[in-house]
Amino acid sequence: MEQDRGLERQRSREHLAQTADLAVAEVSRNLGNWQLILRGVESLPPPPSVQARVPTGSTFVLISISDVATYPQKALLFLPDVWRRLLPEWMGLTLPTNSSFANSIMAMSLPN
Repeated sequence: MEQDRGLERQRSREHLAQTADLAVAEVSRNLGNWQLILRGVESLPPPPSVQARVPTGSTFVLISISDVATYPQKALLFLPDVWRRLLPEWMGLTLPTNSSFANSIMAMSLPN
């Protein structure tokens, strides 16, 4: 009887591990898709081709060295000030202020 319970626990752990692996693979695939969609977004509003590929009601957030912009324009719930000083350092970068990368570090879409 104890052996049966042990076997059942092992099967349960294996099933949980498989489910976790599938979830990680799906999240990774989705993040890759979002990266491809948003790669060319350097200003707001984003191009119509990008807007057509994101869920209705999405908000785009464009973060640069000097600003954070949203489209459509709305207030953000949280915006840490420290990112301006630390983000380039964390990425190991020295950014000239006129570089396109400095003006457009990241673009992402957040569903409402």
